[in-house]
Amino acid sequence: MTVSEQELTDVVTAVLTDMLGVPIMPLIGADSNGTGPQITGCIHVSGGWEGSVLVEMTQRVARELAAGMFDEAAADVADADVMDALGEVANMIGGNVKALLGATSLSLPSVTSGDRFVVHVPGSRLETTSAFECLGDPARVLLLTSQA
Repeated sequence: MTVSEQELTDVVTAVLTDMLGVPIMPLIGADSNGTGPQITGCIHVSGGWEGSVLVEMTQRVARELAAGMFDEAAADVADADVMDALGEVANMIGGNVKALLGATSLSLPSVTSGDRFVVHVPGSRLETTSAFECLGDPARVLLLTSQA
């Protein structure tokens, strides 16, 4: 089982634009790495298909997403709420991927942040990437398949 780049892009668009009202511009065929402070939400999918979904974006965009989710000004959103919001975005995207792949379970999300770091999921390989521009910054969602 696999999810195509277009299917993953459709899921990301459904969550960010349709559900959260945040416009994105898909960058089909492109890879997008942000620079500066980044934040990544990760959720693991299991049961019928095993893998992980990583949602990567700039701290600025994550703060704007959190502001919209919590109906606050971006400057007033606490750092913990930014991390919670990105965890929820990873959960929503992961839930849609889970449905596409016929999987049965999602882990709790984990969120990391910092300057120029990479989240590594041991025992996995990159399956699909959806790159997009969100609020003027690059972002991407990675689908990793477990090789175990």
